[in-house]
Formats: sequence, C-alpha cells, structure tokens
Amino acid sequence: MPRGGKQAGGQAPGRAAANQRSNEMNPNNKAYYPGRERPADFGRIMQERRERGQREHQLNLAAAETKQYRAAHGRNMARVEQAVKAIRPEARIQLGGSRQKKTNLGGSDADVKMIDKKAFTGQDRPDLTEELRRRGFQVDTSNPRIHRVQGEDGPCIDLVPFNATYFPAGFDAGYPRNSFRDNPVARQAVREVKLQAQEHGIPIKGYAAEQAVLKEQRKGKKADWLDLGRQAAVELGVRR
Repeated sequence: MPRGGKQAGGQAPGRAAANQRSNEMNPNNKAYYPGRERPADFGRIMQERRERGQREHQLNLAAAETKQYRAAHGRNMARVEQAVKAIRPEARIQLGGSRQKKTNLGGSDADVKMIDKKAFTGQDRPDLTEELRRRGFQVDTSNPRIHRVQGEDGPCIDLVPFNATYFPAGFDAGYPRNSFRDNPVARQAVREVKLQAQEHGIPIKGYAAEQAVLKEQRKGKKADWLDLGRQAAVELGVRR
C-alpha cells in the first residue's frame, strides 16, 4: 500500500470500502447486480427513473428565478410594507399563497396579506393606492378587494387585507396557511400539475392544483411526486 495509508486509486481503505458498499446497494449501479438477479422489466424500470430525473430537472428550471429577480422582490416587499405602515402604523404584511408554500413556478404572483387588529376601511383603500404610487409602484385596483402592485422587477404582488369593511358578503381573506410545510412530495407534485397545465395551455387556479394533490395524497397511496402530480392533473382535466 502506498505511503499515507491510501490505495492506488487515491482513497483511504475505509472510504473505498464504504464507496464499494454504497455502489453494491444502489440499483442504478452495475455493482448492485453481481450475485443478484435483475428483474425481468429492468429496462422499463431504468427508463422510468431516467424520465423522472429529466422531469425533475425540467421542474427545477421552471421554478428557478435569478438572484437579481429575487433581490428585486425583496426590495419591493420592503417598500410595500412602508406604504402599508404609512396608513396603518400597527399593521404588518405576511407572505402567503404559493410562494409561502413553495408550490410556485418561476414568475408566479406574490400573495401578500395586510394584517391589523382593525378592519381596513373604504378610505384606507385610496390612501394605500396613493402611498404605493408615491413609492414608484404601478397599481391596479380593478379588483375591488386587491391592490395589484408591480415594482421595478420581481413578481407582481397581490396585496389584500386580512379583514376590510369593503369586502363583499361571504368573502374571507383569512390568515396565510401552509399545509405543505412538511410535505415536500406534495409541493413538487403541485409544481408538476402547474407545469403540465402551462405546457398544455390550460389555465388553472393554483389553489385548485394544491387541493387536487392533497386529495389524491389522502387516498393513502404511497405515490411519489410524479405519480401524484399526474393523478391530480387527471382529476383537474389537465391530463388524460
């Protein structure tokens, strides 16, 4: 053995043995099969694994955003909070929607709640519009419940109060909730549904995609993210 306790390959004996053992336990490695019988449908299994890997790469690309884009979003959020506090000093803003749940694709809108002890009033709405525009935002108020805010770059921000006197009867914005916090399989499945819808040119609501995935998951099937996403897509009519 060469000086330093390393084998000819440059690895310490313990590390080399660990790597060999890891290879022997990995069905994707040729070292796995000596002494084992390959399944009859080995070719199909390997093809499915390759397809899953390729699809996961596509999803990662679809969800990716540049560092500059994310930085612009952070600056926009800070200025939005300044505008909100200009009319409601005790209020705070909180990110919700798909960006909070991490079920979003790149460029998705940011759903932001304004939370205060007192309901926002009809006068607060035009005052907030003015404060946002003073800070350089483009503001769309065509939806009577939402301020749709676009800044220098970054995603469009949909700004809505937790509670407001001008909400129509039966409308409840509610606090932001995250039912995907400890559910990475469902998070990735929702992104799969959204990407399929995008590829087929079929508009769907993000909330509908999330609920369809959770519904399929509650059936008790131990499906991975791709199968779960495909099942939910069929449920929504995105995939046949």
